Amino acid sequence: MAKEACGQRNLGFTHEDMKNCLYSKRTLQAKQGDIGGVLEYMEKKVAEDVKFFYSIQVDADDLITNIFWADSKMVSDYAIFGDVICFDTTYRKLDDGHPFGLIVGVNNHKKTIVFSAALLYDETAESFGWLFRTFLKAMSGKHHG
Repeated sequence: MAKEACGQRNLGFTHEDMKNCLYSKRTLQAKQGDIGGVLEYMEKKVAEDVKFFYSIQVDADDLITNIFWADSKMVSDYAIFGDVICFDTTYRKLDDGHPFGLIVGVNNHKKTIVFSAALLYDETAESFGWLFRTFLKAMSGKHHG
């Protein structure tokens, strides 16, 4: 925008104004209790399944950007069938369009199995990098192959 307006001074707003506007928009999009509900759910799953793994990435403003999880069945399935994986983000959360990502594989009956899931803020290299690093951490760093 600054290039098209022949400089940032011609935009009518500063970088800080833009950041504050985006922050306000993201804060309004998160319904009251959503974040607490997510954390409560994840902690409940950890109490039920000691191998349940989750990770939450936050941005500089401490707002959640990405959420990853894998339960004990996903982890054990990956240990057995994780020779080939596929990553898919074609499904979008209906109300806001954020991608829902799945890392999947195929078992010995040629059925699709899920190795992990993630709610992502966007489809950037940074989000994908965080997701794959987190996936490897959840799978104890095990690479197949």
